[in-house]
Amino acid sequence: MKRLIDFWNTDIINKLIVFVAFMLILGFAAILYFLFSLSQGSVLYGALFPTSVPTSAYTSTPMPTPTTAFFASLTPRPTSTSTKAPFLTPTPSAPPTHIPMPSQTPLVNTPAATSTTSASTSTLNASAASCIPSNAPQTGKVVGVIDGNTIKVLLDSDGKIYFIRYIGITVPQYGEVVQPYGEAAEAVNYKLVFAQKVNLFEDASDKDSAGRLLRYVMAGNVFVNWQMVQDGFATAMSAPPNTACDSVFQNAEQVARQAEVGRWVATPTPSSP
Repeated sequence: MKRLIDFWNTDIINKLIVFVAFMLILGFAAILYFLFSLSQGSVLYGALFPTSVPTSAYTSTPMPTPTTAFFASLTPRPTSTSTKAPFLTPTPSAPPTHIPMPSQTPLVNTPAATSTTSASTSTLNASAASCIPSNAPQTGKVVGVIDGNTIKVLLDSDGKIYFIRYIGITVPQYGEVVQPYGEAAEAVNYKLVFAQKVNLFEDASDKDSAGRLLRYVMAGNVFVNWQMVQDGFATAMSAPPNTACDSVFQNAEQVARQAEVGRWVATPTPSSP
């Protein structure tokens, strides 16, 4: 033992030889263990997953041939009786309407008030329209009604929309206590011109201070400025220098006042208790 210890302590070469020999032995043992494990695994794999399957394993029982009785026993699939609802074509809505008069002072139909539907309407309008200056008219379509004397027109000349203010007349504004007919005036103006083709005639000036075009308006055979005054929903208003039809509008207002139509309807006197 002492010699072995002395040999180990004194010679480095011998130490390396012993170390290498030990590693070789350890490696050889590891190889043997691996080969043994591999052989055991092959045996186990062959037992679990055989490489051949007996032909009898794939033998299946033939399907029976269907008979007439078999088909007779089948219940036919019921036919659906449901039907789809027919497509309904939506009905176009009517143009917006306005309350013709405030509830506290309803309109009263009189012979003068219904004169616009008589045979003489065209004659009256033609006579009144004779005051319009002989300027070339602008044409367009009414696309909006602002109030009783202001509309929006899509002009044919440039395809743009302009605000048009009727020359020579004025209407009550909404909310006025003394003149509560602004809403009624807008409703009447709407019926006269909305969606209509119109001719617009200029007087001495083109626009007002708000940039609106100042025009006499003809919707077909109806002289709209005059008709609003004649039916009692507007009053004459002189606005120099546009005064060509001032006298015509003043006469129409006098007729409406005397006939008590539109805003000039007489207010009933409350009976004493």
